[in-house]
Amino acid sequence: TFTFADAVGNTGMAVATVNWIDKTAPTATFTYSTTEPINQDVIATLMPSETVTVTNNGGSSTKTFTENGSFTFEFADAAGNPGTATATVANIDKAAPTYQIAYSPATLTNQDVVATVTLSDGTVSSEGGSTHTFTQNGSFTFTFTDAVGNTGSAVATVNWIDKTAPTATFTYSTTEPTNQDVVATLVPSETVT
Repeated sequence: TFTFADAVGNTGMAVATVNWIDKTAPTATFTYSTTEPINQDVIATLMPSETVTVTNNGGSSTKTFTENGSFTFEFADAAGNPGTATATVANIDKAAPTYQIAYSPATLTNQDVVATVTLSDGTVSSEGGSTHTFTQNGSFTFTFTDAVGNTGSAVATVNWIDKTAPTATFTYSTTEPTNQDVVATLVPSETVT
């Protein structure tokens, strides 16, 4: 309040009011397009405590995350006070489940072979579920999907089933008429005992 007087003693008063000083830095929080596990991009939107101008990110108040990570927004309010806020996304999963295939038995056999797939996460969608029985050599493709929709496949291949009986022929020490012993030698179609 200013009090003043003119040359003849008349007094007056005037009040000066200032309400535009702002020395407080702006703050911000975020909203996310989703916080649930997802195999899609996630959009983070800056929610400042007051009107601000974003000074990085091309001036945009949104950031599209194509993978998990963090991004720090820089901004200033109308008075020029700077502020920062970091958006963090950790719910993106775009990778198919990893797998392992076990075989029983896993060595040369004349029996069926069972292949079993084990996933890091998710469920097997192929016929027969997580196991497949091979009655003969060949391949089978397991298909699977995780909780957020990532799909994958795994090929099981068996080439150690032998259900064919061995055959054999003979060679003789002689095939001519003889008055001596004749030695017959077995010649099998494969290694035999």
